[in-house]
Amino acid sequence: MPTIEKIHKLTDYMPLSYAKLKLIHELCEVGDIPMGSRAELYLPMIRYHSRWNNLKKNDFRYELVVDKTCSDKSLFLKTVKDISQDVRVVEEREELPPALNNSLLDLLSYCKQEDINVLFVGPVAALVEEKAAQRNYIKDLCQSWGFPFLDQASLREEFGLDMQQDYYDTGHANIHGALKISAYLSAYLSEHYGFTDKRGDPAYADWDEAYENYADVVAPYVLDVEWDGEPRDAALAAPELAEPEADETKVELSWGGVDGADGYRIYRKSDGAWAPLATVGADVLCYTDEPQEDGTYTYTVIGYRADGNDVCWGRYDYIGVSVEVTAQEG
Repeated sequence: MPTIEKIHKLTDYMPLSYAKLKLIHELCEVGDIPMGSRAELYLPMIRYHSRWNNLKKNDFRYELVVDKTCSDKSLFLKTVKDISQDVRVVEEREELPPALNNSLLDLLSYCKQEDINVLFVGPVAALVEEKAAQRNYIKDLCQSWGFPFLDQASLREEFGLDMQQDYYDTGHANIHGALKISAYLSAYLSEHYGFTDKRGDPAYADWDEAYENYADVVAPYVLDVEWDGEPRDAALAAPELAEPEADETKVELSWGGVDGADGYRIYRKSDGAWAPLATVGADVLCYTDEPQEDGTYTYTVIGYRADGNDVCWGRYDYIGVSVEVTAQEG
């Protein structure tokens, strides 16, 4: 007898077509499934995505479509949300609902039988206690089958994740968190699975192109210290920027000092990427910029600690402060 779960397994991966809709209808009729329960079969998003009923216009705004399914939503690039008070880390374990539990067991059994080397990764998310306990159960179950499980919730320091600045909502990393996660996973896969760098390999030329496209998209939103994977010390606070003062010839910037900083680097962007303007010492808390063209300029400042040849970069205001400049002619 067809059930909703069985129909999902049969039809979810079929392209939307008249044939799919007709098949779902016939199976529901045979299974005597009420009309009110059929919507999730026609639109599986209703079942599998908890935000389907409160999606907003910004969720569908894309600045550029890039390859390899990289996210480039405006929300992902521009939004910072403090989820530090929302993340749940608990010690309890709670078993999954029967259907989900059986699906996970089927997956683990298949991977074991086919000798597939799988790495499971658990995300940081603002979960209710029940969901956090289920994440612990999944972790234990995967590990009991001999599969590694990277739990970002318990490895936040290893990932370098900042719960105040690296997420754009309670379940999704923004561009800053995504870069950290990508860097950690890249190093982990290279170390444990023998992955090699394919950049420059003609067989992966389309990936190089996708990388360049994506770099163009995210460049205005990240600093070079992030893109290059240089260390950022989460203990070093972000300098507090004052509103800039501008006239026809210059922009005056100032910021509050940060305890422990050995100096500061000032960045500016207009239409492009964040570009470094200057690096100053710890006792310098202001800077004068002299833009040569009209336009809107955005500034941010990042503190750093120097330890010999090593530099640890601190937090910074991802959004920055902006000012309209009318450059003096002649």
